[in-house]
Amino acid sequence: MVKFLVALLCFWLVCTIGLAAQTPAQIAYDEGQYQRAIELAEPAKDFAMLMITAEARLARVSIGASKHVSKDLNRAEQAARQALAQQPSSLRPRYVLVAVIGFRARRKSLFTGLRKKWASKGRALIEETLVLAPDDPWPYMLLGSWHLEILRRTSAKRASFVGASDQAGEIACAKAMQLAPDNAKITAQCGLALLAADIPILDAPGWQALELAGKTSKLEDKFACLRQGQANFVLAMRNRNEEAAARKIAIDFLLGKSRFTDWPKQCEQSIPPDFVPASGPDIQD
Repeated sequence: MVKFLVALLCFWLVCTIGLAAQTPAQIAYDEGQYQRAIELAEPAKDFAMLMITAEARLARVSIGASKHVSKDLNRAEQAARQALAQQPSSLRPRYVLVAVIGFRARRKSLFTGLRKKWASKGRALIEETLVLAPDDPWPYMLLGSWHLEILRRTSAKRASFVGASDQAGEIACAKAMQLAPDNAKITAQCGLALLAADIPILDAPGWQALELAGKTSKLEDKFACLRQGQANFVLAMRNRNEEAAARKIAIDFLLGKSRFTDWPKQCEQSIPPDFVPASGPDIQD
């Protein structure tokens, strides 16, 4: 009888944990319905809901679906800082804060970025995550993107003043992809960033990264599916000998300036139908 009760308790705990992971807000996020995810998560102030709020707003900016970029970035930062206060050693809030800094820097001049010390602040956060999780692929992807974004916007000589280099960017992305070769978010991000830097020696690893993103079958949510679709779109242009146009599209994807009119077909059934929230486009607030 005791064994039965223990088994029953274990079964209940497993089921409860499983159900907790499938909150409506998380399901909406996984389905790419970011406005719906925000509406469901934002009233709550626990760590999980704060992170969904932050990541949904950031994703909306990343794919070019935000009509209020500054608002989304400000609220993503606010939610991430609240989450970090609850769990000071957590990585996810730091990842959001790094991305927020990056998107703000992209929307302003290099002079403004230097004055606000965005490069150094972003690098410091990335270094924190590397110390906290030296075997996690995300800090390396962020570090690679940090180097490559600076190189995209200025000369190698000027980039060196803040410690950015093409070699360091390539090495960091290579490490990220070694740790997570099947993660389309990581491989596609690195591929787009390597191509966007427009440095000949980075082209080959850039195409290789996009090829990794294009062939992976492990797509955990709609954002990963979108990144894979973008990778394949750019690769298809390259295969038609349209490399210059492919690079331009890669930059647009990277900056959230160009998006598909719909989610790629392979993503339509990424979430079991029983769990899919109400259908419809992501509505802007």
